[in-house]
Amino acid sequence: MSADWKVEIEVSLLPPSDEKEYRTLHVALVGAMSLFPELGVRGEEDMGTFFRPDLMQYGLGEEIFVKIIVDQGGVSPLTPYDEIREATKTVIGNLYPEAKTIVVKVVFQEVVSRSMD
Repeated sequence: MSADWKVEIEVSLLPPSDEKEYRTLHVALVGAMSLFPELGVRGEEDMGTFFRPDLMQYGLGEEIFVKIIVDQGGVSPLTPYDEIREATKTVIGNLYPEAKTIVVKVVFQEVVSRSMD
């Protein structure tokens, strides 16, 4: 993966999953973000997905929280934020139908430079 992602997604409170399930979710999220040309996501190299561990097992999978961090340099007032949230909720809901609540937060952040040094 590149350090110059256009979008970073953090997913929290997932039920216990294996590598295959995480990979399936990552690919589905890349597909959803690629539907919005404004974001600049053409494939996996343009986006990073992080699965945050939760130390408490109680309630995992009932409420899933997704934070989408978008490079502010690529957005405009015309960026369809509600559609991005809904597309993300659809992906999560399809893969985790037992989730009672799916919270999606879109955050804009100016990315000046990322370095792997």
